Amino acid sequence: MLGSAAQVSAATRVSTTDGQYRTVDAPGAGTGAGQGTFAQAISDRGVLVGSYVDSTNHNFGFRDRDGTFSPINDPNAGKDQFQGTSPLGITRSGAVDGDYLDRGNHFHGFILRDGTYRTLDDPSAGTGAFQGTLPQNINDSGTIVGTYIGSDGTYHGFILDDGHYTTLDHPAGGPGPGQGTVLVGINDFGIIVATVFNSTGGHGVLYRSGHFGSFFADPHANHAPGQGTWGIAINNSEAVAGQYFDSHGVTHGYRLDEGVFMTFNAPGSASTSFQFIADDGDMVGYWTDSAGAAHGVIFTP
Repeated sequence: MLGSAAQVSAATRVSTTDGQYRTVDAPGAGTGAGQGTFAQAISDRGVLVGSYVDSTNHNFGFRDRDGTFSPINDPNAGKDQFQGTSPLGITRSGAVDGDYLDRGNHFHGFILRDGTYRTLDDPSAGTGAFQGTLPQNINDSGTIVGTYIGSDGTYHGFILDDGHYTTLDHPAGGPGPGQGTVLVGINDFGIIVATVFNSTGGHGVLYRSGHFGSFFADPHANHAPGQGTWGIAINNSEAVAGQYFDSHGVTHGYRLDEGVFMTFNAPGSASTSFQFIADDGDMVGYWTDSAGAAHGVIFTP
C-alpha cells in the first residue's frame, strides 16, 4: 500500500552539508531572469551535457568536455524564442538523449549517437502545442525513461526499451495539465525514480521490479500544487537527488541516501536544483542568482 506524500521513515535525519561547488557557465548564456546555463548530466568519463538560454531567450544544447563546449542542436528544433534543444542524459559511450521544441511548439524526444539524431515520439503523446514526448534520462544499457504529455495536458510516464514504449502511470497522479507521472531517472539496474504530481504537489517515488514504492518527502518540503519533493536522479547505489520547495516557494537541492535527507544550497544562490547524481556522489544541476539567471553547477562531496 502506498504511503502518503508526507510519510518519512522514522530513521530519517535531516542535515545541511557544504562541499565543493563548481559553477559552469556556457559561452553565450544570457544573464536575465529565465536565462543562463542548465547543466543536466555527466558521464562516467566526465562529459557534461545541458542547455543554455541566451539573451534573446533562444535555447541551445551543449556538450562540455574539460571546458571545451560543443553544440548539441537537433536539426528539427524550432528557432524562435523559447524553442530549441535540451540534452538531458548521457551514457558512458557518449549517447545523448533529450527533447526539442519544434517550430509548432510541439515536443519531441531525440537520441544522438555517433553524430546522428533520431527523433523519439511516443505514439500516445498529444499533438497540440506544448504537448508531445519528453525523454528524461538514459542508462548505459540504452533504456530511456521520460514522460509524454497527452491531449488533455496530463503527464504520463514511459519506458523506451528496444524501440518499444511502455506507459507507466502512478495511481495517485492527478488528471489534467501539470499533473500525472514523470519518470525522471534510471540507473544501470533498471531502478527508476519518478515524480508524481497531484493537487498536493510533487511526490518522489521509486519503481523497481514492476512496483512503485512509498512516496518519499523531504521534511522541509511544502505540499502545494507545483511544489513538494521532486525525485529526479538515482545512481547505482540507489542514492537519489532532486529538489524540494519550502514554505516560501524557494527551491533547494537534496540528496536522499539510506533514509537520510541532506539539503544543498550553492553559495550565494537564490535557489538550487540537482538533476543528476553520479556513482561517486558528484551531483549536477544549476542554481539561480538574484536576477533569476541560472548557472550550471557540479557539486563534489
